[in-house]
Amino acid sequence: MDPRSMVDGPAVPSGVSRRSFLAAAGALGMLAGLERLTPAYARPLSRAVESGRLRGATIENEAVRALLIRATPLEIGSRRATVTTITDTLPGPLLRLREGEDYTLRVTNELDEDTSIHWHGLIVPNGMDGVPGVTFPGIRPRKTFTYRLPIRQYGAYWYHSHSGLSDFFSDARWRGLLATIKDRLMWAKMRMAPTDISDITGATYTYLLNGLPPESNWTGLFRPGERVRLRIINAGAGTCFDVRIPGLEMTVVAVSGQNVRPVVTDDFRMEIAQTFDVIVRLTEAHAYTIFAESMDRSGYTRGTLAPRAGMVAPIPRRRPQPLLLMGDMGMAKHDMSGMDMPGTNADSMGGMT
Repeated sequence: MDPRSMVDGPAVPSGVSRRSFLAAAGALGMLAGLERLTPAYARPLSRAVESGRLRGATIENEAVRALLIRATPLEIGSRRATVTTITDTLPGPLLRLREGEDYTLRVTNELDEDTSIHWHGLIVPNGMDGVPGVTFPGIRPRKTFTYRLPIRQYGAYWYHSHSGLSDFFSDARWRGLLATIKDRLMWAKMRMAPTDISDITGATYTYLLNGLPPESNWTGLFRPGERVRLRIINAGAGTCFDVRIPGLEMTVVAVSGQNVRPVVTDDFRMEIAQTFDVIVRLTEAHAYTIFAESMDRSGYTRGTLAPRAGMVAPIPRRRPQPLLLMGDMGMAKHDMSGMDMPGTNADSMGGMT
């Protein structure tokens, strides 16, 4: 699942319209999606903005609300898949909550397996955190769980499932939590090839922006002279992304929901589940590519900022593929004498440390 939640906080900085701030919110995800499943806030802006207000799958400041989790079939080109949707949208609906108030969310599971929702970054009572086997038992098929969330912080956050991790939790129950974590860390450090940067690559994943693949070219519209605040969320389950907008400087103003001292940059790396708010100044009537390439350079996703619908900016070349050194792979040079790595041998790696 690639849903998010937003909590009302301080006013949007001077010079950034609330329409631009909300409409430009972006999410980098890895589930296949069709535009028919895309909620209004995540669609290309020419269709998402109506009279200066986002409509569709945005749940406003309601004290009690309901979310429905179900399996939904969809198809992109020749590829068919079944994805998990929340209230029939992918990404899930945008929840707008107000700091200082309490909310009740009734989550119904229509799947044939247990599921859950974890409120990533929100400080909530332990029993409401939503991690199966740790803070609650999970939501059984065709059952409803009621979350009661006191909102005591501002910022932008996202929500997602913590189900599907049964192997880890089963091991933790039988072997103990510390032993299981130690085992996972050992395997995470043991990389077996210099190009083994990510566990799963673009050969398997189709990287998406707001539920759309690169060829669909999600587009956000702007007026020349505007400053626009983009909220970029790495909603991927196993990929780190390097993000840039060629031709534009980005000013980072918030990280993981919290305001930070502004930092100007040309690009930044996003870890899994991180959120960055950046402000860009769009002075020219040009199209700009929002480009996010996987850390191992095996794939990318992209979108466009443009003053008119239909405009396209060049897609930049992916940067050179990084290579791991022996130390990065958790192996010292002398450990390689008895190992046979395809296309390599210990002597040929004499220059690696």
